[in-house]
Amino acid sequence: MKHLINQLFAIATFMTPTVAVASDALITATKAGDTAAVIAELERGADVNYRTLCSSLDTGDDCTALMFAAARGHQEVLVTLMDAGADLEATTTLGQRALSFAAIGKADNSQTIAALITAGAETEHTSGEWGFTPLRWAINKHKAENAIALIELGVDLNAPDVVGDSSIHGAIYQRQADILRALLAHDADPAFLNDRKQNAFVFAHNWDRAPFAHPILSEYHPNFCDTAPCEVKKFVFKPSATQ
Repeated sequence: MKHLINQLFAIATFMTPTVAVASDALITATKAGDTAAVIAELERGADVNYRTLCSSLDTGDDCTALMFAAARGHQEVLVTLMDAGADLEATTTLGQRALSFAAIGKADNSQTIAALITAGAETEHTSGEWGFTPLRWAINKHKAENAIALIELGVDLNAPDVVGDSSIHGAIYQRQADILRALLAHDADPAFLNDRKQNAFVFAHNWDRAPFAHPILSEYHPNFCDTAPCEVKKFVFKPSATQ
């Protein structure tokens, strides 16, 4: 009888699902890039999607280990977490996901970016006040290598933000020559109009970026200004004589 009870207990234990547990140790190991410690925590039952504060990333609350691995470019840890079922589309309170963290993380994070996209991460997810895609985040933070990696991996180059600006508009505003050339080399459209009906040439002129942007734009589209507007006159308020 005792033997039967022990067998039943063993079967019940085997059939009981493992409950994932919160683990700050998993986050700590991920930040350090310690793959062995990450594996050990996962084997102890750590919740691979456990969330903690993102203060060190300055992107809101509720960050997962995958987000920290993406931002810091810990490639081996990243793959380990993804293999363990990490949610690629987990989102912080400010709307950021792992791919956005990779875009604004370490200076050359191209391998991490490629791993996330290959695994199926959404490339056009937008976040923040301006509705930036990961590419726009990389441009905004002057992460040229990361932006170029995203461009070469085939993300939407003309995806607009909340005011209709495309990646070309963003690269012009941020005066990022290498990114602007990469965009143009991959057929980003300088005729794309933002919500103010400004193509790339007009946008550059309006924001005093023409000396920087027009020569680069003209390298790839030398005849653009023959058929499209390339500059606008700024409105200057002049008080009337009665004021």
